[in-house]
Amino acid sequence: MNPTIATYAGENEVTIRLTASAKTREEALRLIASTEEEIIKRDGAYIYGSGDVTLVDLVIQQLMDANMTISAAESLTAGLFQAELGGTTGISKIFKGGMVTYSSEMKHELLHVSKETIEQEGVVSQACAIEMADNIRKLCKTDMGISFTGAAGPGELEGNPVGTVWIGLSVVGSPTLAYRYTFSRDRNYNRRRAVKEGFALIKAFLDEKSDKKVK
Repeated sequence: MNPTIATYAGENEVTIRLTASAKTREEALRLIASTEEEIIKRDGAYIYGSGDVTLVDLVIQQLMDANMTISAAESLTAGLFQAELGGTTGISKIFKGGMVTYSSEMKHELLHVSKETIEQEGVVSQACAIEMADNIRKLCKTDMGISFTGAAGPGELEGNPVGTVWIGLSVVGSPTLAYRYTFSRDRNYNRRRAVKEGFALIKAFLDEKSDKKVK
C-alpha cells in the first residue's frame, strides 16, 4: 500500500503517520495529501491538527483568534489545566487567572458555591460544576469560565466511584452546561484525562461557534 498508514497510541490520543514512496518529493506529497483528505472525510471530527500542533496549542490559538478571555476553577485537577495554559508564551492576553478550591469550605468561601448546592447536591455534581464555572467567570471578568470537580481516586467521593468527573463551561451569552465523564484508571491519569477533555470541550464550543458564523 502506498502511502502507508501507521498509528501510534499515546495517552488519550492517537498519532497517525503517513509515509509515501515516489520518484519526487512533490509526487509523494500529492499521494499523502490525497490519503490525508480521505482520512479527514472519515474521521475529521476526531482530528484536531497536523505536524507538531497539540490540542492545547490549537485551543489557545482559537481563543486568541476569537479574542476570548478565559479563567478556570479547579478541584480534582489542582491547577493542571491552568499550568497547561501557562506554558504558552503570550497567554496573558487571554488567561486572566483562576482558583484551586480543593475543599468544600474553599469552594464556598472563595468561589461562592452555595452551601445548599454543596449540602444537597455535593461537590461532585452537575450543579457544583455549573456554579464553579459561572462564578470563576464572573469573579475574573472573563468571556469563558471552565471548572473541574470530581473523584480522582483512590477512593470514591460522596458515593461517586473513582473517575467520576464533572466539567462545567460558562460562556457569556450562552447557557452554562456541565458534562459528566467516567474514567477508569489511576488517580493521576484521571486528572490528566480531565484536563484533556476540558480542552476538547472548549474546542468543540469554539468550532460550533465558528460554524454558525460561516452559515
